[in-house]
Amino acid sequence: MKRFAGFVTVGKARITRAIILPLLGLVLLWPFARQSATEEPVIQGELATIIEGLQQREQQVWSARGDFLEETTFNKDPELLKYIDPDLAALHPASDAVKVIWGFEGRQFRQETVKLDIGQASRPELPESRKIEAFDAEKGYYYESGTGYAMEVLPDRLSRAGIEGNFGHWLYLSHKYGTGRPLSQELIEKKAVVVGREVVNGIDCYHLFAPPSASGISRSWWIAPNLDFALVREELLLNQLSTGSTVQNVSNAEYLKYGGIWLPMKRDFTVVTRFSDGKEFWVRKAEASVLSLEVNQPISQDFFQPEYASGTHVHGIAGLRVIE
Repeated sequence: MKRFAGFVTVGKARITRAIILPLLGLVLLWPFARQSATEEPVIQGELATIIEGLQQREQQVWSARGDFLEETTFNKDPELLKYIDPDLAALHPASDAVKVIWGFEGRQFRQETVKLDIGQASRPELPESRKIEAFDAEKGYYYESGTGYAMEVLPDRLSRAGIEGNFGHWLYLSHKYGTGRPLSQELIEKKAVVVGREVVNGIDCYHLFAPPSASGISRSWWIAPNLDFALVREELLLNQLSTGSTVQNVSNAEYLKYGGIWLPMKRDFTVVTRFSDGKEFWVRKAEASVLSLEVNQPISQDFFQPEYASGTHVHGIAGLRVIE
């Protein structure tokens, strides 16, 4: 879901890169904002218990397939728009909704998105907006139904072609088939420490914290041992030292058992920016929810290969071909 962007101005000076990354899908940024550890940390006590619980959890799911709804709202407050690049602000409607079909088995995955017409009460799908990215263990696929454009690439070019199935981050499952890393490994690399125990949304959690990285990003996690060490809340704080502004991303997840495994049934995200003059605004809010989800069931091979419409121009490994 690579469609979130924002440029910020402070005073009269426009900062074209100051917070582009946090607003450019900050929800998708945090699984990739890795920091290499310079030395092996000592894992013991409560942290060792949490890491072990997470590692066991991370082995529970070997396949998943479901339908999801993602709804996004962008803040159009005139006061906020004084800080935002008007050209980029105009790219995003005040709100939108997308249906997502996503699944994986082993290294294979498929992610299909289609926008919904929120101007109608029934919110029908807009077929011309359909996009598919998939990998069937042999080739990667990208397809846009509206333009009739398609691309097929070899496995070593998936990331370069943007074929990654990023929606899996929403369920904390992308590490099963993609380049993301599991939370257990992230806590070790970030040198997280256990702050204590807290109740979040009525759920007893371990609270962990990692100090700011070289890029100025600090993180907090709230992990529920009674939900098989599910991640209930995550916060990311980015301090823009050059501008004096901060960007905070907060994510909360509600859980339900699918196939006997605690997985998110709903997850919300809020991006808040505090500018150097003290003004603070929420910039973007998003909520993703499960419409249907099955786990640890075999998935047909056909699911991982997109269906091209007649007339589609496929830019393939052996050249261009047109689907009749």
